[in-house]
Amino acid sequence: MEEKSCPICDKAIRSDASVQEFCKLCGMGISDPSDKPKCRAGDGRTVFFCCEKCLAVYNANINRMEV
Repeated sequence: MEEKSCPICDKAIRSDASVQEFCKLCGMGISDPSDKPKCRAGDGRTVFFCCEKCLAVYNANINRMEV
């Protein structure tokens, strides 16, 4: 399996068919979203993030434009 690095948080991004949630910013698969950062998107959906850094970038640059 080929790995790529997230340009935001520099973590490895892997493809996994069993993962049902993904980081809203970088696309990293999240196997257990219960312990990951999350927020409400502009459309009211709950979106998850692989780390606090991706959440901060999303809130500062994307989420405020979706409202």
